[in-house]
Amino acid sequence: MQLTTHPVIKWWNQFWKKKQVVDLSSTSLKVNQSQSEIEIPLDTLINLSIEKGIFLYRLIVESEGNDVVILKGYRKSELMNFTQKTTDSLLFLVVSSDRWQSYQQSLETLNTKCCYLSSYEWQPIAAVYQLVCKLQNLGISADHLSNPLHKKVFEQGKLLSAESISELGRGIHNQQVAPLLMSKFKVFFDEVEKKPLTDKQRMACVTNDDHNLVIAGAGTGKTATLVGKAGYLVESGIVKPENILMLAFGNKAAAEMNDRIKERITSISLCLKASTFHALGNEVLAKHYGFKRSITPFTEQPSQFTQFIDDVLSARAENDPQFKFNLVHYFSSLSTPGKSALDFKSIEEYNEFLSSCRLITLNNEWVKSVGELRIANYLVLNGIKYQYEADYKFKTRSVERRQYQPDFYLPDADLYIEYLGLDEYNNTAPYIDKDEYLASLEWKRDLHVSKETNMLELYTYQLKRGQLQSSLKTALIDYEVISNPVEIELLFKQLKDENESQWQGLIDLLQRFLGLYKEGQFDINEVKSKLMTGGYDIERTEAFLDIFEPILTAYQEHLVNTESIDFSDMIAEATSHIENGDYYHCYTHILVDEFQYISGGRAKLLKALLASNVNIRLFAVGDDWQSIYRFNGADLSLFTEFSKTFTPATAVQLDKTFRFNDKIHAVSSQFVMTNPAQIKKQIITHSHINAPAVRLVDIKSDMEKLKSLTNIKQRKNQAYIVSLQRALATLNRSADKRVKWYQCLLLDAFVKKIHLN
Repeated sequence: MQLTTHPVIKWWNQFWKKKQVVDLSSTSLKVNQSQSEIEIPLDTLINLSIEKGIFLYRLIVESEGNDVVILKGYRKSELMNFTQKTTDSLLFLVVSSDRWQSYQQSLETLNTKCCYLSSYEWQPIAAVYQLVCKLQNLGISADHLSNPLHKKVFEQGKLLSAESISELGRGIHNQQVAPLLMSKFKVFFDEVEKKPLTDKQRMACVTNDDHNLVIAGAGTGKTATLVGKAGYLVESGIVKPENILMLAFGNKAAAEMNDRIKERITSISLCLKASTFHALGNEVLAKHYGFKRSITPFTEQPSQFTQFIDDVLSARAENDPQFKFNLVHYFSSLSTPGKSALDFKSIEEYNEFLSSCRLITLNNEWVKSVGELRIANYLVLNGIKYQYEADYKFKTRSVERRQYQPDFYLPDADLYIEYLGLDEYNNTAPYIDKDEYLASLEWKRDLHVSKETNMLELYTYQLKRGQLQSSLKTALIDYEVISNPVEIELLFKQLKDENESQWQGLIDLLQRFLGLYKEGQFDINEVKSKLMTGGYDIERTEAFLDIFEPILTAYQEHLVNTESIDFSDMIAEATSHIENGDYYHCYTHILVDEFQYISGGRAKLLKALLASNVNIRLFAVGDDWQSIYRFNGADLSLFTEFSKTFTPATAVQLDKTFRFNDKIHAVSSQFVMTNPAQIKKQIITHSHINAPAVRLVDIKSDMEKLKSLTNIKQRKNQAYIVSLQRALATLNRSADKRVKWYQCLLLDAFVKKIHLN
């Protein structure tokens, strides 16, 4: 059917060579005007309205997406007839739809409150409301529908509201459903584990959002919750065992999970097996290629991997002078993190950092800071003679002051260099008297002016920004200091041969970084871009990446040439194949243990699985307080900011621990919560005691008694051993008297291993 304009308007359009043609088909409206052609699907219509103009009438067509088309120059009768035909065509489309049955089932589920609904399952309910609103706007009522099912859905849809079908409405529905499900499956939750599940564990089991996070503090029963969840999904008829994918982070954890399921839910143990992320990745690749890929021997022979990196470094240095220089520069000056006094809250913390640094220059001098180390070694590498903390050429000592000793003196250029502990706003570290420091600096400046000597000032903030070397280079040019770069070959050989442990440390660092880089599925250009714009100690970062990139290239080429992969490739390649639709599975629920260990690469794998089919749910269990694998690529923010990566999401906190008493919990939770990144938890302990349960061991007095040990680290380690032996002896005596054994947990922030006799 075609909508015809008034004859006068038609003549006018022809005279001016304008076009306005409106055609109605069984599925759409086509509007062809002079400058455009629009096709409006009938099922997207929201409203058709007729308005009177000055002489004639116009039709306003509103469709989804806030699109509005205004058609002018028609008789009212023509428009009335056309809108009726359009409405009839739309109604025919609506009643011919095969969605009515699913609409009815969704409304039934909503009204009976028998099921926890995901956002996908909520879509038909929202669609019913939108359909009813659309039909009512177009003047269609239940009387226009002949099918009883259609009438019933229409009448039920009229009872819905915009608020009730929103995400808030879904949340309210699920909050009402959860207690009903907990009651319905009470017997199951009472018996699935040796002890009945707690209320929060039951709530976690019945919560079945798109993405679910269970925050399970130590001893709150995360394994029991996982077993309960798997059992509940099968018991309630939501899924079959083979529709559940259970993932753990290690073979031991997966085996323990399987043993627990076999013990507690024997009926599903044959069809439900927990596996690791790597095992899943290996399965995906095996199905794609038709065979299992070979794993590089480097994964089980780290010494071979170390030798490989050593060989690549040596070969590259031999063939590329710039690479050799980069190695010497990094090895001699940049291997120590570019931190300064400004980065620490107390002098003790700063001294602790300095004691872990090897602040020895290429001239075999000890310096007092990382900035001074980099300045000294830059001067050495460029053949510029210097004296460290030599007396100023003029006498300045007095009753109030010692003889002035600038940080560096360049005799050939008669130039002094001072490395100043100031940020860009002339602030000092919080534990340094700012006024006194600035007064001392002003005295130095005045002295150099009065004695007509030159003082070059370098600053701590330049170190942080990665500008220390470039600032020094520019200043030396301004002062016409002549540089004569040293023979790098000899220096490289000397550094490598005489500093074997440091050379090995660099190789270990490259090896570790390579693993983390691949685990996170990073791109080298993105890493450079991100770190160069907002990173810390940019000079060190840039130098390291310049060394790392050839290692990465050589390693990847090695994997290709040997037709092998590493564990990171299992995750990354599997993710790629899943994203490309090359992996077929029947999983509807993914259950993940120890989610606090999740890395960026594993998170990408999960997201690919979740997107591989509709309505796949994620159920993750973990405890951010127990996240200890950051060194291995774990990204705690994926746990603490779960809903940013996985949305929509619901979190449930398990609130009762069976592992320790209230006194231990009070101390440990207060300690952990000093970290603002941790999630706050309100945990109830099963066990309560009236006596103190925590003893703090102070090593200060023992440190004083061990002054014969000059190395501060050795002294601290020995002080810990002595103090702990004394504390444990006290506990043993108490235990002997009461004929009772005590459990003891040692918390130590500094010593990795303490051997106690």
